[in-house]
Amino acid sequence: MRREIVSTVSTAMKAAVARAQSTADNARQMVLNRDKVLADLDADTATLGDAIAAAGTEHASMREEWETADQAFTDRLDGIQLTPGPRGNDGSPGRDGSPGRDGAAGRTVCRARMARPGRTAPLARPPPQRASG
Repeated sequence: MRREIVSTVSTAMKAAVARAQSTADNARQMVLNRDKVLADLDADTATLGDAIAAAGTEHASMREEWETADQAFTDRLDGIQLTPGPRGNDGSPGRDGSPGRDGAAGRTVCRARMARPGRTAPLARPPPQRASG
């Protein structure tokens, strides 16, 4: 009976040692995985830092280009001489009392009268009609 007890205790101790060894191996593996994850995280952080620095440099470059283009555009606008355009309807009523170009909406003014103040030049002419046949 004593042998059976010793054998049972020995078997139980071997099983406990095996479980402890397995738990220790799992803990070591978790530590190694943690170290690998931390190393990967450090590498990703460095990559992100480089990307942020590059984006900041690119942003500064683009802003400088934009400011240069904006200044060139402003200088070009400042150099344009503005001349008065064609005169529009001065608000006075037309011949038949209705507002509009020469008194009637849609009616154009002859070329001789176009340059007079208060008259509107025709904006577009209809295309010539082609005879079908």
